[in-house]
Amino acid sequence: MPWTTGQHAEPLKKPVLSDVVTVEEITAMQHDDVVTVEEITAMQHDVIESPPANATDGIRWTNALHQVQSPPKSVEPVWGKEYLKYSIPTKDGFEMSHRTIYPQALPKGSKQKNCEEKLDSDYFYKMDTFPRGRITIINVKEFKRTSSLSDRSGTDKDRDGLIDTFLQCGFIVDVFQNPSKAEILKALQSAANEDYSNMSCCACAILSHGQEGIIYGNDDGIKISDITKMFQTRGLAGKPKFFIFQACLGYKYMDPIDAVDAVDGPGVHREEEKALTLPSEADFLYAYSTVPGYFSWRNSHKGSWFVESLVNVFNQQAHKMDVSRMLVRANGGVSERKSKTDSAYTDNKRQVASTVSQLRKELFLFPPYGPLKDRKIKFH
Repeated sequence: MPWTTGQHAEPLKKPVLSDVVTVEEITAMQHDDVVTVEEITAMQHDVIESPPANATDGIRWTNALHQVQSPPKSVEPVWGKEYLKYSIPTKDGFEMSHRTIYPQALPKGSKQKNCEEKLDSDYFYKMDTFPRGRITIINVKEFKRTSSLSDRSGTDKDRDGLIDTFLQCGFIVDVFQNPSKAEILKALQSAANEDYSNMSCCACAILSHGQEGIIYGNDDGIKISDITKMFQTRGLAGKPKFFIFQACLGYKYMDPIDAVDAVDGPGVHREEEKALTLPSEADFLYAYSTVPGYFSWRNSHKGSWFVESLVNVFNQQAHKMDVSRMLVRANGGVSERKSKTDSAYTDNKRQVASTVSQLRKELFLFPPYGPLKDRKIKFH
């Protein structure tokens, strides 16, 4: 199309692109009917390959996997980019925000690594799509004063570790920072209603304060059962739904008991159910940072014991180990730790995570780019 600003305007020369096209420039072009969506998308592809040294105006680079910007509404998302959907300041002095991060595109003609050999078995969930799935991360660090809840220092470390791990597993990542109860319910309802016909898995991670059966937004609590019921949809029937909860489930501290590991006896084998229809509770996997009634530990600098251990294990084993076994291994890492505080009441306390599996098959995440431990790019 000709580069004009309107029916009676003089033709304009097509602008010469610098290393970075800013959001403001793209938006201005669209408002003036200057360029097509295809041309804008082509411009964006010109600057997506590697972060130029002067990429500071309008676009914030995080690493070679993706970059941050607020896109014009009519432009399709680009693989490898991060988009800020909204950022709203609150009267309590913190911001609520939503951003969506897209995994790096697979090279044209390349095969997804480390997964083909397990995709055709009835004993495994199919994980052969790209993107693999979508994960919604709810990270509540700061709370409204009326909630009487303290801020959660260190939780951003957990958030970033999960973002990095799931991006490299080929997931689209939605991140909600400091949402209210209403915003959490809205976000999760949207995630549950997403079109998963071309995705293999749905996941959700909620990092917040909690108590038994309850998780908190920045203002009020939500029943965990109300959250998981949203995902009992026809579109997700037969697909794995993976939930991670980093929160206290009570107020008791867990004391240590010294013991020698015992050798397990013969396992109990269960016949595989061959029903024609699936129960609504099937295909869910819940990973809780602690057991009901107990406190969940979080380091103000390193993040929580549970998410740190989970991310470390997933990064080392996701290309060859199923999720249930990885959660057992992550739990082993959590159980080896003990608290170090100045209070005799809270010092030398322990923690053990809890997993509830309603899976019918083995679930592998299958990082499409290869083993995570061999990839040097990190989110931060």
